[in-house]
Amino acid sequence: MKPKIKNILRFDYVSTMLFVLSAISTLLVVAIIAVQGEMLVVAILIFIATTGLLSYRVYAVSRKLKLYYENVVSADVYRVDNERGSVKVGLKYVYNDQEYSKRITIYTGPILKSKINKMTNTELIVSVTNPKDVYMKELFYK
Repeated sequence: MKPKIKNILRFDYVSTMLFVLSAISTLLVVAIIAVQGEMLVVAILIFIATTGLLSYRVYAVSRKLKLYYENVVSADVYRVDNERGSVKVGLKYVYNDQEYSKRITIYTGPILKSKINKMTNTELIVSVTNPKDVYMKELFYK
């Protein structure tokens, strides 16, 4: 099963920020072209760099999710903190007979916020090489 790119862009913070920077650099290129500016080369380089970094990040997260798809553990939700546009979820899970805890920040709307607030447990995709590198399976495979 493949993770959805839309969900990676939505729930992975670094991908979201790179997407915003790519959009801003696109607007910058268009504005400079419209004004006949001298900084067109710089703007195009910024656009290429941000788009390249975004593509690489989405590829890397997608690859991790596919590679570790079968490496799933159950996690208990022990704390949920609502902040302005985000939810911080505290998770406790056991991997290879060792207990871990992790806090994940999710930037989301009110519907998913209310669903997360009601959670008592969830499934996590855990990296084999770094057990603290986890992804909530429910967010990326909808």
